[in-house]
Amino acid sequence: MLLALVGLAFIAWWGERRYGWMPGGVKETAGNLLWASSVFCVLGVLRPYWSTQLLAMVTLVIALGVEATQLYAGWPLNLIRGNAVGRAAIGTHFSVVDLAALSVGVLLVSGMDAVVRPAKGKR
Repeated sequence: MLLALVGLAFIAWWGERRYGWMPGGVKETAGNLLWASSVFCVLGVLRPYWSTQLLAMVTLVIALGVEATQLYAGWPLNLIRGNAVGRAAIGTHFSVVDLAALSVGVLLVSGMDAVVRPAKGKR
């Protein structure tokens, strides 16, 4: 179910990129929310036995770590940022607003996961 939601969000993001119907600030924030949600879902698929809290913590560490790499503008990272996939994966500029958006994205998707997943003693 979460993958379907992320899929719909991706389609909305792609449609916005193609047809430009969102204002700039909303577009950037929505992209960060989607990125964090996608990381959470990928980790959830790769590690289904992890608890929601562990998934959220690992996702937040990854997201904040990737955002921190944007403070460095050296050769290896700029090479990755030289194409669309690299820019989507690690971004191009550091922003405190991005940190907040990533955190909110993790909070939202972990809240949905906690509601959707059946509660078990150990996962």
